[in-house]
Amino acid sequence: MKRYAMFIICAFILAMCGRTAFAAEEAGSKAAEQPAVDEQTVKDLVDLAKKYEATGKLPQSAVVQGKPCTKGEAAVCLLAIIEKVLDKSQKEGIESVPREDLDKLAALHEALQDELVKHEGYLTLRESVAKILAKPEEPQFLLKGGVKGFLRGEGAGSQRLTDFSYNPGHAEGRFLYRVQPYVYFHPTDFIDIHVEGQGYGYTGGSQYLGKISLYQGFIEGRLPGSDIAALKVGRQEFVYGSAFILGANAFYQGLTFDAARLRVKPLDQLSLLQKCMR
Repeated sequence: MKRYAMFIICAFILAMCGRTAFAAEEAGSKAAEQPAVDEQTVKDLVDLAKKYEATGKLPQSAVVQGKPCTKGEAAVCLLAIIEKVLDKSQKEGIESVPREDLDKLAALHEALQDELVKHEGYLTLRESVAKILAKPEEPQFLLKGGVKGFLRGEGAGSQRLTDFSYNPGHAEGRFLYRVQPYVYFHPTDFIDIHVEGQGYGYTGGSQYLGKISLYQGFIEGRLPGSDIAALKVGRQEFVYGSAFILGANAFYQGLTFDAARLRVKPLDQLSLLQKCMR
């Protein structure tokens, strides 16, 4: 009976050892089957990992000798680098992370995204990652100038156009014009300088009115890399609401004020405006 019990125990131990060895062999086989990343990816990973102190997540063979590693190992290291970069940008601002590093991160993120989504830690950071890796909007121009405006012919019978009063048997015509030369200076994506003149009036027959003025002249700035707050100071146009559906005002000569306008946008769906006019 004792011999039979010992035989069963030994058989059970051998079976468990065999299963463990098979599981280890299967895991090793799966790791061997996982594709390796290319040399450039390893180089970029090592450079960023050293710079942001995340080398512990890469095999030493990759860190020291630059040898290829699996995509799974690369994704683990990349996630650690991303966490370090996000922490640095939150503490010191996005400007503390060089654009070159962000471009490398973006390329690695694109190459390893299939592996990254397997990690729960990445899923919680996905929105922040997309925001920090998005390329900033470059100014479409540095300096731009031009002229805009309109010329409109008017005619009426039994009416005086100068004061829109009824005058039986009286007929007259005129041309109404508005000319606006402008210059935009846009040195960065967060500063805009705008100067715009205006010539407005009408002419025809014995009628003439001509006015020349500075229509707009302002500087607008916002927080670099953010739309949270923007401040616009100087002479600027305010055209809000349906009261000006025909133009800036009923006489098409504009509506500007010397003012300061602060826009706060805490959420993409919410904007707050505060104006101070003189």
